[in-house]
Amino acid sequence: MAARALTGPAIVLIAALGAAASPDSSDCLTCHSDAASDIQYSAHADLQCVQCHEGYDPDNIPHRADVSARSLLEKKVAEEKMCLSCHVDDPAVRVRTAASTRFLNSYDSSVHAVAIRNGVDSAAGCVDCHGNHGIRKAADPSSSVNKFHIAETCSRCHAAVAAEYNRSVHGAALRRGIHDVPVCVDCHGEHNILSTRDPKSPVAPLNVSGQVCAPCHSSVKLSEKFGIASDRFRTFSESFHGLAGRAGSVEVANCASCHGAHKILPSSDTESSVHRSNLPRTCGKCHAGANDQFAVGSVHVTATRENDAVLYWIGRIYVLLIFLTIGAMVFHNLLDLLRKAARSRRPAIQTAATGTSSGPARIRMTVNERIQHGVLALSFIILVVTGFMLRYPDAGLVAAFRSLCRQIFDWRGRIHRAAAVLLVGSCLYHAGYCAVTARGRQLVKDLWMRFKDAGDLLRMMAYNLHLTDRKPHFGRFSYLDKSEYWALVWGA
Repeated sequence: MAARALTGPAIVLIAALGAAASPDSSDCLTCHSDAASDIQYSAHADLQCVQCHEGYDPDNIPHRADVSARSLLEKKVAEEKMCLSCHVDDPAVRVRTAASTRFLNSYDSSVHAVAIRNGVDSAAGCVDCHGNHGIRKAADPSSSVNKFHIAETCSRCHAAVAAEYNRSVHGAALRRGIHDVPVCVDCHGEHNILSTRDPKSPVAPLNVSGQVCAPCHSSVKLSEKFGIASDRFRTFSESFHGLAGRAGSVEVANCASCHGAHKILPSSDTESSVHRSNLPRTCGKCHAGANDQFAVGSVHVTATRENDAVLYWIGRIYVLLIFLTIGAMVFHNLLDLLRKAARSRRPAIQTAATGTSSGPARIRMTVNERIQHGVLALSFIILVVTGFMLRYPDAGLVAAFRSLCRQIFDWRGRIHRAAAVLLVGSCLYHAGYCAVTARGRQLVKDLWMRFKDAGDLLRMMAYNLHLTDRKPHFGRFSYLDKSEYWALVWGA
């Protein structure tokens, strides 16, 4: 083959390469001077041409037309096989590149490799991302897979998406040279890029918030460095959307549903999907008919003393009341249980001495009242169980129940709402019963708290603490019955 005309610098370069490379490489570079400069600075500078261009025969060089006759798909398949022959099959190369076999082989299950096997010749192969002669390590600023060039490399196929990314806060930060900002591979992965419909993909609906957004937006280090809030994922995960997503709902909104996937803009930008003027449209993608009033209020609610003092103190007071109420109940019942256990060990108990005489028996609750009581108790218990499942979908007991009764678990929201309707209905019925019936009005009178109840409480505590052997006499309802009733009214 006749050598093409070369310039002076190219001849010097070829001579320098020829001195270090095999005669085969020197022969190749004599004609292919366009590849010489790329190879000189590439990660493969120490390789011979024939190690990649398999089947080279200096006496029988195939005509360019014969090489071009191979389909693009055939070439990409051959390129992948050739690259893996060193990077996977050669232990020395694996040690030198510090890339695991699993990482390299993961390309085979990616959307790109699957597309190539399905006959899509435009899908990305090794050379499309890493280059051919000028392959450089990712740490090299001029590498096509260097962090600051990733978006540009991906844009060769995904131009529209890359344009959106470049417009986003992430793209703008990348142009300012900020290395901490995420690029395509940080979200989608590198070799094993999976479809968003694949449940194993980090950008699948159930994974995107926890696996993609949370690592950065929950980082105290990054939040301090860039002055961004570090509680955004926590407040999202505790919201209805976050809880439903953690419980397995793929329809519920995740971070990308509201903020966008690639064109993520600050809420102050009028083009942002989370700008105040755009929230009705953004919410309307799931909630038909959403208007300006629908989007009023905070989205990421932070119940802190600084951000929302009302919610903060309501939460603290509510928790305090729960602990005081349950704590007092447990303490009282424990003393009562110990006293009864002590009485059971006595050979005989004199009724008059203990004050247990209660006169003739009477019906405390009619059938109607018992049905009300049963419906109320049943709906409350269902609300507690299903509410715990909704609020703590990752708890061990909930996970165990999910594996045993998946269908019931999937219906927990509907069951919870049905129990809520039942609870409200029973409360309304009871209120009407107390208002329009004589027995109902008498029930409220008998359950009304009186000063005597406070004295009964003190006398009962003295009895349970063995300070006296005489129990207090109660009317139709004791202070315990009354406190439980009015606590239920307050809670309902």
